[in-house]
Amino acid sequence: DSSHDGKRDLAGIIAGALDAKLDFIVLTDHNVTNPEPIVLDELTVLAYPEVSTPYGHLVQIGQRHPLPENARNQHNVLEAMREHGATPVIAHPSRWRRPWEGSWSNPGGIEIANSASALWRGGAPLLNALILAGPNPLLAEAMLYTRDKRSLERWDEYASPLTAGYCGVDAHGWLPTSYELDHWKIQLNVKVPADPAQRANAIEQALKEARFHCVAGIARQNSGFLFEAHGQSGVLGGSGDSLEQALTHALYATKPHGAHSLILYRNGHEVVRTTATTMRYRAPLAGTYRVEATLLMPQPWLGSSPLPVVYSNKIQIRATSPKENL
Repeated sequence: DSSHDGKRDLAGIIAGALDAKLDFIVLTDHNVTNPEPIVLDELTVLAYPEVSTPYGHLVQIGQRHPLPENARNQHNVLEAMREHGATPVIAHPSRWRRPWEGSWSNPGGIEIANSASALWRGGAPLLNALILAGPNPLLAEAMLYTRDKRSLERWDEYASPLTAGYCGVDAHGWLPTSYELDHWKIQLNVKVPADPAQRANAIEQALKEARFHCVAGIARQNSGFLFEAHGQSGVLGGSGDSLEQALTHALYATKPHGAHSLILYRNGHEVVRTTATTMRYRAPLAGTYRVEATLLMPQPWLGSSPLPVVYSNKIQIRATSPKENL
């Protein structure tokens, strides 16, 4: 069926995803009951409602039926959505048209990158994208990857690694299918079962547990990105995990193919920036860590600037209490 809010039907999206050889896609539509997961060949299709509330929009991860209308008006709508059996994700929180103006208490995720929001923010990115759309479409596309500083700052306020950072396109079918499916991708950090009957639940659980990272399509390759915590015997954990400081010897990241820099953040503040292929941050202090990878792109007029091509989710390092040391 076609969405009331978009220009493309489900069959066309699935056909595009199969052509692109994607493992899974996540679709959202406003205030409607979404279909059960679909598995076709190697493709898994997940669909969730994007619920309109007086405070902005929320995506319901894990629940196909939209929150009842009377519950959408509650100030504690995030909690109401959890009671409804869904993990609430705040959609396009900083967009001037329909930003999030409700409670920020315990969301399951925040959309930290949204292509349509980059256009809505206007200014130089929009102007440059319009000017370059004809002569240099790749550079025009790059303008839509500018950092959403306000959404990232909000996300960095959360110490819990289970408050996931999501990325989306939100073009409502106005762009070619291949572009919409490629502009931002989610890459899981966990293996998905080969059994098609188990695949949808495994992907959904990985989303809920923040075991993924966002990759920009402008990178044009499989990312090769990695962000994990190492202990004495090897890998201790990854994004979505909360780990003891005493057991964590280092945080380790690998740069995605073609990227220029890796940037490590602790509690929202930059602590390391490197152009090396790998980064090993030894003996991390207690705090919540994430990584951005950037690509150096030429500016339309002069010089170049870094654009984010990967956003990791978070690893939390907990201070080890004296009792835990016993």
